[in-house]
Amino acid sequence: MVSCYRKVKDRFRFDYMMEYIPIPKRLIYSEDIDKKSIIVERNCMKMITILSYLYMNRTRRGYSFFSIDDIRLYLGLGIMNNVSKSSSFKGITDALKYLKLEKFIYFDCDIDEVLASEQHKLFKCDLLFDTDDKEKLLDINKDHIKVPIYYIDKIIRYVFDPTGYKKVDKSRLTYYFCFRYGKGDYNFETPIGTINKLKKEVNMRDRTIREYDEWLKKIFKEDDERMKQLNDFVREEYFRDELEGD
Repeated sequence: MVSCYRKVKDRFRFDYMMEYIPIPKRLIYSEDIDKKSIIVERNCMKMITILSYLYMNRTRRGYSFFSIDDIRLYLGLGIMNNVSKSSSFKGITDALKYLKLEKFIYFDCDIDEVLASEQHKLFKCDLLFDTDDKEKLLDINKDHIKVPIYYIDKIIRYVFDPTGYKKVDKSRLTYYFCFRYGKGDYNFETPIGTINKLKKEVNMRDRTIREYDEWLKKIFKEDDERMKQLNDFVREEYFRDELEGD
């Protein structure tokens, strides 16, 4: 018989792996074959990772709080020690600005006017795609892809090279993962005949696509088996306990 501690621990892992973030389709896919997606058009790959950060830190009332410092820490960029605006600072504020312009989020300030010395300041942010309204939820299910937060979190936390020599843009890799995941492609194999179409859609070079495919296969190598084990555990233990209780 499985111990109560292990059951609670595995149940927590299962719930964590099953929780998802609804990512607007128009953020990563173009509505017309001749048009670019919002991310490619804006050339701002941090939009998904920051949207994920805001969603994971949301309250039950559908809003979140953020600071530039905390977002930097989440993205693994560390805290700025100087007061000048770095490229990563601008990358974060640009992503927040574009998410607001596209009406995915709302905050009551001009993010371009935020000083580097105010990087620790907390801002309240409304998540305009997070709702309990049943009619709106139908639109969310239709117009969004559901990406498990576990997957995004794993990419963000993954240590690509402990020496720091190999630099991997985690926001760019997360965007590429969500693009492939939303199309039901979990093998991360890119046939030669499709790479020209793919690199145009994601605005990446052949070499980058091949590199990202290899990284994603490495990151998620063990997850299929883990998910199978968790699903088997839930079926065999929790449902059996409910029957025994009856």
